[in-house]
Amino acid sequence: MQTPGPGCRGLLPLFLFGLLLLFPAGCSSDPFLHKKGRNCLKLEPGRREGRINGTLVYLTTPAGAGGEVTGTDRKTVIEPLLSMTPRLKRPLRTIVIDPGHGGRETGAPGTLHQEKELNLALARKLRAELEKRGCRVIMTRDDDRFLPLNARGDLPGERDADLFLSIHHNSARDKTVSGAEIYLLTPDGVPSTNDPADSRPPAVPQAARSLWNDMILAREIQSRLIAKSGLPDRGIRFARFRVLVRSACPALLVEAGFISNPEEEKKLADPAAQQRTAEAIADGVDAFRNRAKIGG
Repeated sequence: MQTPGPGCRGLLPLFLFGLLLLFPAGCSSDPFLHKKGRNCLKLEPGRREGRINGTLVYLTTPAGAGGEVTGTDRKTVIEPLLSMTPRLKRPLRTIVIDPGHGGRETGAPGTLHQEKELNLALARKLRAELEKRGCRVIMTRDDDRFLPLNARGDLPGERDADLFLSIHHNSARDKTVSGAEIYLLTPDGVPSTNDPADSRPPAVPQAARSLWNDMILAREIQSRLIAKSGLPDRGIRFARFRVLVRSACPALLVEAGFISNPEEEKKLADPAAQQRTAEAIADGVDAFRNRAKIGG
């Protein structure tokens, strides 16, 4: 076993990790499939993609040939998804919704729509759904205006918010790419999911907070988003988006689908489909609140 380095980046053998999580060694003929009761953890050698109780999630570091995982992945990915118990200091009441882009910043272009339009339409429906559930909602923008990234990311701290949700729609050169994914902040010292070479620290010091709650919330939202939208599941990922770096509370960026895919764009622009997506996200927030241990 390698000696853990700064940031818990040392590799932990999966059999030892299994003991820590009550997964007995040798419980499966597949060394990367471990089961205990309802819990199931599956990894593949040399790959970052894994499934934890059915949730598709990306590790920050590929699993080793002998079943190694990093301390960062243990603390940030695996333990929260096995626990599924949020640790909140107070009840979750105030939520900042950030409709990405706006004004001169149009976001990704579709065939018929601009990303900024779809972001705002979905965000307004999400606000209504969250308010029905008793949440206080603050919008970073409620019209077609430009807003700097720093101002968006700083707003949760300025308004003492409990949660930050940034709403986006994705784009790819390959117009057949489809699906929904959720991002949370990349931990210090490890690469982001879509940029394996990037392990540099963020340009702005990130908030000194655990990502435990972020991961659990991402799972609650993503599972419902996929079920209600019918879109392919692209999993839970890590990125150093500035709005996530600057947020002082749990923060997620939701990519609700690919505007670059003409067929998917039609679905994303459909008000009924937007309503289902808004309900799915709000249902995930509700489930997160109901699971929470206050004062932990």
